[in-house]
Amino acid sequence: MQTKIIVAGNLVVDVIKMIDSYPKKEMLSTIREIGKSVGGCVANVGIYLQKLTGIEVSAYGKVGKDANGTFLIDALSSSGIDVSHINVTDEVATSFTDVMTEREGGRRTFFHFRGANALFGADDVEAASLDADLFHVGYAMLLDRLDAADAEYGTGMARLLCKVREKGIRTSLDVVSESSPGFPKVIGPSLPYCDYIIINETEAGLISGIDPCGEGGYAEPARIEQICRWFLERGVKGKVVVHCREFGASMAAADGAFCVVPSLELPKGYIKGTVGAGDAFCAGMLYSIVNGYGDEQALRVAAAVAASNLAFSDSVGGARPIGEIMKILQQYGRKHDQ
Repeated sequence: MQTKIIVAGNLVVDVIKMIDSYPKKEMLSTIREIGKSVGGCVANVGIYLQKLTGIEVSAYGKVGKDANGTFLIDALSSSGIDVSHINVTDEVATSFTDVMTEREGGRRTFFHFRGANALFGADDVEAASLDADLFHVGYAMLLDRLDAADAEYGTGMARLLCKVREKGIRTSLDVVSESSPGFPKVIGPSLPYCDYIIINETEAGLISGIDPCGEGGYAEPARIEQICRWFLERGVKGKVVVHCREFGASMAAADGAFCVVPSLELPKGYIKGTVGAGDAFCAGMLYSIVNGYGDEQALRVAAAVAASNLAFSDSVGGARPIGEIMKILQQYGRKHDQ
């Protein structure tokens, strides 16, 4: 039987603008290139998953009745993703993000219009009729209706995840790196209904209230492990995965296991952009989970998928079959491997 994964949440058009450097306030920076790409959790994770081995992917989300909405639906459909559960609204325009990307190093800054994503709620997913092996949703903190308070479950997101788990479907949650102070209040209620949470160190720290960085200002594995244990203590049923720029990725499991896999040593000039890298990592992790990989192997696969993304300025240019992805592991060593 073919594996089925549902990816729900943010659908975004990314307008990628390559700049020399990010300017100070009231100063100017030249835009060297402009590109347009799909973006957001649903498109980025979904396309990577489908490309890896032809996993059956269904997309759930909301777009506006406009050119950007058509662009997203067409892009997902042409990638082999089921788009029949994407709702189209004429109430507001499709969500989009201006992605300002520095040419040297690929650092990026986002200017986001929430648009139709803000209207996507638990009632847009008929949980009782779902048929899948895994349900992944993102990004919490950027889905207004799902982030809103719910008298019974705490938030709309918690309600949705609970209903999905009641169907016997494993659940996975991703979060956006957003500057709001409300992370614990919005994310906390969902944790008991998550089998997996896959986030970066900034998000992990904001949710838990535990600083992932040591005295030098860099994330440290011991602190990340403490954060992972915090999530498990608050109800995450399976695994907590945290990826970070400094040292790679780590995973803590409900059975007590914890492991760290160092970052790949990529050559200078390899990185063309970092937009969508977290989603690519997430897709690699979900692929590994549904295929029953061990923790360390799963982290290595996820890192390789993320590395494939870094070679392109858009969010899905690096999507390719798993056999090609694994060549990246053979080609490049890791920063702290002996």
